[in-house]
Amino acid sequence: MPKKKGSSRKETIKKAEHPTTSGCTGTRDELVVDEGSGDDEGSIHSEGNRSVIVLDEEVVEDTVQSPDGELQSRTVDRLLDFIEGTTQKSSSGRQTCLRGIVDIFLTCSDVNDVIEDRRLTLIDCVERSLKKGSSEERFLAVHLGEVLCFSWGPDSEELGLMMKPILIPIVSDVSERQELRGRAARCLALLNFVLSSDIINITETMAELKNIYRLSFLKGDGSVPSLPPSVSALHNVSLMSWSLLATLTPLSRVEELIEDNLAKLPQLLLSDDVNLRISAGECLALLYELGRESGRRTFRGQTHRELLERLEELATDSNRHRAKRDRRQQRSCFRDILRSISGMEYPYTKIRFGRELLELNSWCRKLQYNVFKDILGSGLSLYLRENHLLRDIFGLGAPLTVDHVVAKVSKRERQFINSENFKAQTTVRGKLRDKRSYRIPDE
Repeated sequence: MPKKKGSSRKETIKKAEHPTTSGCTGTRDELVVDEGSGDDEGSIHSEGNRSVIVLDEEVVEDTVQSPDGELQSRTVDRLLDFIEGTTQKSSSGRQTCLRGIVDIFLTCSDVNDVIEDRRLTLIDCVERSLKKGSSEERFLAVHLGEVLCFSWGPDSEELGLMMKPILIPIVSDVSERQELRGRAARCLALLNFVLSSDIINITETMAELKNIYRLSFLKGDGSVPSLPPSVSALHNVSLMSWSLLATLTPLSRVEELIEDNLAKLPQLLLSDDVNLRISAGECLALLYELGRESGRRTFRGQTHRELLERLEELATDSNRHRAKRDRRQQRSCFRDILRSISGMEYPYTKIRFGRELLELNSWCRKLQYNVFKDILGSGLSLYLRENHLLRDIFGLGAPLTVDHVVAKVSKRERQFINSENFKAQTTVRGKLRDKRSYRIPDE
């Protein structure tokens, strides 16, 4: 069967003890992110207290697109056609055009500069779909707004002024589709994260988000609410969006943030939804991290012991009524959370994209990265390399120029190098075998 052409993907996660900058030890992860899609299947190897998860796809020959003007011209023409298509009468046609615009922005790095004079037109497209479109069209329009916010960065102020008054009613309307409310909540948080410098506005948005996920808190009789999966997913997205804004909390407001949320958040650890449990645990780790960074290095909540017991249960959960994949994911995440809250060991994650490296050495950065990854999806690698806003958030500096990028080794060269290494290794092992001596045991 012939091999498919495309970019190969390789993801590697390595865990080991690693000292953080604060003098505490942390769990070290290494994740290689490359463009392309693939199944999240791989092999797991354990050695002592180290575990290595290798997710490998078939290595295929790299295809290189020449940056000629013809290719760029075709892309711009397609984008202009999609923008024009958002005004057609067909609802399905408008949805197709919105998807097309999002895809182009997530796959083409230089298209934003080419259509600089079309920004107001794009804002009108989003506004028209948000106000008059169907539920699915509004869902796509919100996603387009998120991508445009990343692409334009601080220059997306007009987009934010238009979208915020529309998104707030969607977020609070319980009659709306749950997926739309979740997407609107995340977009609202992103707009505040990128554009707002007023802590009052950020706090008000966090309160709106809390009003959503608080319905997953325990009932008055202490029982866990039984919610449909779509509602639990909405609460999870709202909690992740809330945590994104919580990373902006100034030190002067950390104590207030902890007092208002630390007592209630552990109730979400009892939720039936594994993603909501994990998000709640990560939020708790974030609160502990902020509390210790605010000057109280030995910070502990009032119910610290009870919290540790619950985290220990989740980190070692083997209940058969949960799916095997959920149990594995939960145990892995809560081991890191437990180490952070009990022993001040922070996660350390290295993310390789192209020829660069991004280090996530705190829960603050890790939670920000998780939200951005959900928004950008397959475009994350491209935006890490070339998007000024994302590189500024993570302290990556200006995008690398072409002179700094080292050309990839071709497939034939890789095969030759591997073959020569194998031959050399075989020769050395053969010599070692000849020199071995065997002692016959006495009978």
